[in-house]
Amino acid sequence: MALDLSPNGWPGAVVLALCYAVSLPVVAYAVRTTRPVDQRAPQARAVTGLVLALGLALALAALTRPQTALVPAILYRLFCVALAEEVFFRGYVQSRLNESLGRPYRLLGVPSGWGLAIAALLFGLAHVLSPAGSFQWGCGLWTAALGVTFGYLREKSGSVLAPTVVHGILIAVAVIAGAG
Repeated sequence: MALDLSPNGWPGAVVLALCYAVSLPVVAYAVRTTRPVDQRAPQARAVTGLVLALGLALALAALTRPQTALVPAILYRLFCVALAEEVFFRGYVQSRLNESLGRPYRLLGVPSGWGLAIAALLFGLAHVLSPAGSFQWGCGLWTAALGVTFGYLREKSGSVLAPTVVHGILIAVAVIAGAG
């Protein structure tokens, strides 16, 4: 007998939320133990060039091979979903709330405040209320937990780039796995 661990049902949502909650300290540890990258260093420029080349290759593949639905699906979710959501929830909502409410607390050594928590809850609620969420509160639970990790990355880096990259990778994996 198989367990129903759909991310929209309560058992699956709780398991996914716990996994995302555990991911926060793992991400925090990785971020804290990684030295800052000098953006002018040749390696940083090489990685940036590689990422841009990969993006260009995906875009060209989407244009020249329309029968391959995977590439456009990933590009759409990366740029129209992950980037848009991170710019709105972390770049606008979280940063405006931080300006208004301050960042009097520390989350795993990083200054944070109610802006992170409220933005994460709104992120979860938006996924519940979206047509894809179909009013599944379990979906809201794990997306809110994931929103805390994205918010932490925003606070730590001071940019929406880090949470956008992580969000995009998670979405790409879901699309490739057939769940996105």
